[in-house]
Amino acid sequence: MSTDPTSADHARTVLVTGASRGIGAAVCRALAADHRLVAVGRDAAALGALVRDCPSARVVEADLTTGEGEARAAAI
Repeated sequence: MSTDPTSADHARTVLVTGASRGIGAAVCRALAADHRLVAVGRDAAALGALVRDCPSARVVEADLTTGEGEARAAAI
């Protein structure tokens, strides 16, 4: 096991809401190289584009303003 804190074994996990576009997508792209990402957003097509740039990101299509969306995000 590596002792490098930026290695995959030690990478920090970041949950980004609003990851479909704008600041949320920019945050995901900025952190993708050295963080494990959980990207939550409402737009499936935009999340698909994000995955092309950040292939290791785990994406969740969910509207966090609804109980159902909260449950989907919490289930990860």
